[in-house]
Amino acid sequence: MTTRCTVWVVTLVVLGLVYSCNGLAGQADDGGAAPTPTPPIGVTVTINPDLVVGPLPKVFRPSVMLTGSSEEAKMAFLELPGKLGTIRWGLGQILEKASGPDEFLGALEGVGPGGKRFEERGAQLVITMEGMPKWLASRQESEPTAPYGWPIYRASPPRDLKAYEQFVYDTVRILNGTYGLKPFYEFWNEPNSRMFWVGTQQELFKTYAAFAAGARRADPAAKVGGLAVGSWHDPREGEAGNPEPLLKAFIRTAGSSSPRIPIDFISWHCFARSPEEKWEGATEIRSWLSAAGYDSALPQIVDEWNRWSTFPEWYDLSRDSHLGAAYIAASVMAMDRVGVAYQAFATLQDFNDPPPGKVFIGDFGTVTRKPMVKKASFHVMHMMSLLEDTRVGAQVPADVADIEGLGAVASKGDNTLTVLLHRYGADETGTLVKSLRTDGFKNSSELGVTNAAVVAFYVDKTPLPDSTPPKSRQALERAAANASQAKLSAASELVVKLAIPGWERPGRYRVYLIDHANCNPGVAYALALKGGKSLDSAVTAARTMEEFSPAMEGSGELPEIRLGVLGVALVVLDR
Repeated sequence: MTTRCTVWVVTLVVLGLVYSCNGLAGQADDGGAAPTPTPPIGVTVTINPDLVVGPLPKVFRPSVMLTGSSEEAKMAFLELPGKLGTIRWGLGQILEKASGPDEFLGALEGVGPGGKRFEERGAQLVITMEGMPKWLASRQESEPTAPYGWPIYRASPPRDLKAYEQFVYDTVRILNGTYGLKPFYEFWNEPNSRMFWVGTQQELFKTYAAFAAGARRADPAAKVGGLAVGSWHDPREGEAGNPEPLLKAFIRTAGSSSPRIPIDFISWHCFARSPEEKWEGATEIRSWLSAAGYDSALPQIVDEWNRWSTFPEWYDLSRDSHLGAAYIAASVMAMDRVGVAYQAFATLQDFNDPPPGKVFIGDFGTVTRKPMVKKASFHVMHMMSLLEDTRVGAQVPADVADIEGLGAVASKGDNTLTVLLHRYGADETGTLVKSLRTDGFKNSSELGVTNAAVVAFYVDKTPLPDSTPPKSRQALERAAANASQAKLSAASELVVKLAIPGWERPGRYRVYLIDHANCNPGVAYALALKGGKSLDSAVTAARTMEEFSPAMEGSGELPEIRLGVLGVALVVLDR
């Protein structure tokens, strides 16, 4: 899913991660809290309830893409307590099933009430206009564009832009007018790939202009944007020469049009190995918006993202374990640091049914398919739903954050304080990125040295060029030393003590854990099978881990929290 690489991406590809995640059972020993030859590392995380940072950003709320998810899965998500974040709801399935405009508009009667349920829970809806109706398509072939691609007609430009504008007008008129929804309307899905767009780049931009015109005609306040590209730096597949990123060309073209084409948000996708990878795109996108005359602070939505260490192989068993859960918590923190406003994890439920004799297959969902079983990643969503509305100060020592992969966010209500901790350790790439960011370098272009020279310096121990700016040299040397030290965290355990002025002895505390032994259905299932248990017994073992209950609770002095190399903890304190 990547075509051009920054230093962070290049280094990641060369190094890889410590964990290959070849099997779920093997991950039962990753990040465990059992004693190890390496002495535990004590760390104090300071929470300041009086330091109000602002409202809790929506990226910290449970957020998912619904594509392919069953009603059972949607209901499980709606049963989460607290507020929801962002819900990406694609219209592609009802487009494919509809034989004409009347049938499609009738199907929107199911989207309206369903969308309302999510909005009532505080969610920001993203309605994705993902594909061309067959009755409007300039091409009528039903063959797929490629394996996993759309039918050709669905990936085609419209034969009549005015007719497509009217189609969008009718959609927005019903959802906004009839049902009172206030979604973001997102144009297309990954048009950088010929699997999802077979027209030209200019046809794509003209189709977006018709989309925006139709939505705004139906509701002048409608929010429109896109393009939901596969990655922020991806060019249009098949463009001649050395094309610029499709998203950059889109923003530039829309901004130079007369009148300027409305863009209310920018959306993109991010699949990676490390939770720190590729987020520098948010900074680049802001520069593109500013250069095109748009507000650089327009919201950015990353509405498909997940760990994908096995790319291009579809399945990645790490998603089904505490590694996948820690990846979510660490990624959300990384998005918040770079100013991503909204996110939607891909996806709520696994796309594919498992083969006979299996349940957890490493698909993309937070729950499995047949039978439906919650994963550790679903429990992270539960943790995020328990965060309060007001964000307060949380301070993690910089060296522990950069090298050991510890992060924290804290929030408070009237009589409750919540702290979400995560650890994503042994991540050399993450350490490189965070160390360089700590020293003021947001992306590779600011270093003043080539990507190749940086990779040679870290991997081959080749000296940096003499022309390397002194500040860059110092930052790269420190980052390399920190990354080397991060390797050692694979055998370490953090013993976290919370220092919270005024909350030293709360009336009640609850500590929820996701690690090798807690809230980890996928690993419980795999260990049961490894131990010779039947499939039914393995599913039963997984279901015992579906219950979201505290690992520790009580009153008085707060206990220490032990985090292995991979894990997530939520601490809830009540007066």
